[in-house]
Amino acid sequence: MPDKSDFRRLMVGLFLAALAGCSAPSLDRIYTESVKTSAVVRAAHIHPLLAIPADRPTVDVVTWTTQPTAQKYYPFGKTSVGVDVWVTLSPQIKQLCTAYSKDPKALRLRLQQLLGLPPDAARLGYTFDWNPETPRYGATEYVLRKGLSVTVKTRTSTAGYCQ
Repeated sequence: MPDKSDFRRLMVGLFLAALAGCSAPSLDRIYTESVKTSAVVRAAHIHPLLAIPADRPTVDVVTWTTQPTAQKYYPFGKTSVGVDVWVTLSPQIKQLCTAYSKDPKALRLRLQQLLGLPPDAARLGYTFDWNPETPRYGATEYVLRKGLSVTVKTRTSTAGYCQ
């Protein structure tokens, strides 16, 4: 007849078997859950934003895009923005990403998380960071409206920017 220790071993075995069947959530699932969370504005989500100083006639901003897009639509010097463009104030992203992994795939994923990409707007003036191991606040975001005159100073690779 089975005793209590047999029952405990059976329960531990069942627990371990169930645990073995569990896997870490996929990136798609983590992102989807973050989108659901960010869709509902809550007081806990309100975060102080980086302000553009009122006395500055110009400010430096950064956008993250592909190299072909940057070369085609962002020539050096004065140009007009051809579409609405999401930007962050410089150097906010650089200050954060210098501490991230230098592995290109890991760095790309971490920046996607920080910036709430695939496109994900929190409607609170900042990106919703969907990395489950970090606070939800990503970076203060602004939109440059189509037709705005800008000066492109540099184009840099992700790895180069985050050094």
